[in-house]
Amino acid sequence: MADIEEVIDLYAQIPTFHPDYKPIINQMPPSLVKRAFDQLLNMRRNPISLEEITEKSDRIEQYLYNRLIVYNNAKSQKAFLYSMDTGMQTENSTFSDKAIQTDSLDKATQTEDIDLSTKLEQIKK
Repeated sequence: MADIEEVIDLYAQIPTFHPDYKPIINQMPPSLVKRAFDQLLNMRRNPISLEEITEKSDRIEQYLYNRLIVYNNAKSQKAFLYSMDTGMQTENSTFSDKAIQTDSLDKATQTEDIDLSTKLEQIKK
């Protein structure tokens, strides 16, 4: 087991963003914060040094804010569940299958009043 001093030294070596960015960083998952940190270090054009990341900069703040907007947009798009009505009902139903089945049942009740024989005759003509 590692000594407490080794753990403290390990955490001291991990660079962090300026404390003023905490409201932005707290809204992002830790993996996204780490990825943003790595991307700032490894930018192809005009990379940012470790010292610059730990200091306050408008460029870094705009980058983090942009990453937060992209993250929130992606998160909100995942909330939608798209399903396709196949018209089949199975006995082994999952939640999404039940959603499809209720949708197809609603369509079936709407079409009960239509006389199929007259529709077939109209199609044949």
